[in-house]
Amino acid sequence: MRNNRHQFFRLLTFLLGLAMVWTSCKKEEKEYDINWIVPTVENFEPKTADIGSVVTITGKDFIKISRVTIGGVTCAIESYTENQLLVRLPRVAKAGKIEVTNVYKKSAMSAAGLSISYPATVITEWPEKIFRDQPFFLRGENVDLITSLKLADTVLTIDGSTATPEELKIVTKGLNLGAEVAITNIKTLGTTPVADSPVIPVEDVVISPPGSNPILLLDFEDGTDRYTAWTGSPMNGQEQHGINMTNIGAYPHGGGTYYQSVKVPSVPSDWTYFGEVAYGDKTGNEGWAAIDLSNFKDPHISMLVNTGANKARVMYEVYESEKFANHVDVIQTNGEWMWVSIPIGKEVTFQNWGNNGWAGENPDGVLDYSAVRYIQIGMGTGDVGTGTTWEINMDNLQITDGPVNSPNINSPALYTFWDFEDGNDPFVHGSWQTNVSSTSAINGGGHTAPQGANYLQVKATVLTEGWTWYGDLEVFGLNVDLTEVQSPHMSFWVNTEGKELTFECEIGDYNGGKWGTNFATAAIDGWQIITLNMNTAGWGNWGATTDKPDLAGLTHIKLGFNANNQSGTYNVNVDNVILTDGPYIRK
Repeated sequence: MRNNRHQFFRLLTFLLGLAMVWTSCKKEEKEYDINWIVPTVENFEPKTADIGSVVTITGKDFIKISRVTIGGVTCAIESYTENQLLVRLPRVAKAGKIEVTNVYKKSAMSAAGLSISYPATVITEWPEKIFRDQPFFLRGENVDLITSLKLADTVLTIDGSTATPEELKIVTKGLNLGAEVAITNIKTLGTTPVADSPVIPVEDVVISPPGSNPILLLDFEDGTDRYTAWTGSPMNGQEQHGINMTNIGAYPHGGGTYYQSVKVPSVPSDWTYFGEVAYGDKTGNEGWAAIDLSNFKDPHISMLVNTGANKARVMYEVYESEKFANHVDVIQTNGEWMWVSIPIGKEVTFQNWGNNGWAGENPDGVLDYSAVRYIQIGMGTGDVGTGTTWEINMDNLQITDGPVNSPNINSPALYTFWDFEDGNDPFVHGSWQTNVSSTSAINGGGHTAPQGANYLQVKATVLTEGWTWYGDLEVFGLNVDLTEVQSPHMSFWVNTEGKELTFECEIGDYNGGKWGTNFATAAIDGWQIITLNMNTAGWGNWGATTDKPDLAGLTHIKLGFNANNQSGTYNVNVDNVILTDGPYIRK
């Protein structure tokens, strides 16, 4: 009985397996027997077509057509019946055979190819200048039909499908361009030749003040006391000096570990010079390379200063073949580290404190910005007060192109553009930028507002590197006259959470002109003040017919946020964008 049962289960297993094989074979046989619809292309008209025109294709079984290509380029299907297709050629079309494909992935090819007639490409506007690593535009008629061109020694292949007939963007990032270049060997889909461009100057992108490309002089991180006493001072020996002498703690946002300290416990008399901290070659015989500031638009001596609970008075000397110098007002930071920036640009009226007597150099009374030999921060007691304590702690002595400043409570706002105290988010997101996404919110970053109760946070994710203006603050309908303002500055607080960021400021004047300038922030994790001199900023013509902006009638302003050829995530916090007479600094 047990053996019969065993044989029964063996027979049952065999029959089940046979049934599964039979079912599988039937499925394969069923799928294999489907008659897929295969289209047939019999003819097309016209045989030669203009770009953008409609081509009529006749044939059979044009059912569920999903794609039509001509010369490998996809065309737009206008309409179709079982025996006729109407397709529109794209502008960047290519001659070749016609292929029709349906949803079953069955296709048919024409026997002959379609010829295409292209209009002539005419360039009516060449760029006046090309900025290194930045895109430029060719403008004219049918410029989207350009397929390649030569820039310097590089042949660029162009995809005109992303262009318009009037404007073509050319990318130069990574190209080795000299001081000037011509655009040559321009090839198009058509046969009409295109003339070469004139010679075009090539320049670097101008990052105007503040803070661009600083020249660091002293950060004191070698732990060396750089104070030098003036032995002729009646105060000689009364001052105390050293590294980290006052134990106030280094600047927490990029100040390193060490700073220079100088202190006089009790000032014996007013207007007494007693020493200096300096950088460079004072004698002219030490072989130091000269500091070249000739390309700086608005040079400043900038440094971090903390006077503790006391005050300090400094003066500065810029050595060339002569000593160009001046005094700085009393500095009092109330125990905080603050940026102090001292202008040394061409608009400054220097005092001439004598010649250096260096061989081969004849003094002419004019500061040569290309050959600065020596920068000195001198120390004196003027206006600090007899019997008081004189104290300065200093760090990060540098030359910046524009001021990097801390607030001055004595500089009232002439005009407030945005202070965000109404709780509304005015940020305009750059929806025209396809490689960046951004969000914004009031008080979105968990910081404490440096002014008032509210600030704006903007978060942006930049996918690819590029000169990416990803949004802005903007106000139109202004009627601001700056002619009576002696030194107009646009100032604001910013916290970039440790990343360098570029801002772009655009202003409009009553002549209808648009002017712009770019300026960078330092990569500081903390609030800092940015202040832009409206008179000396490097305004570029962004759409104007005059030679310079007319500040008698400011009609609009935009503060744009730019990733400056960097990719990644940015958290930018901004507060209190205002207009002041003079830089927004504590003097």
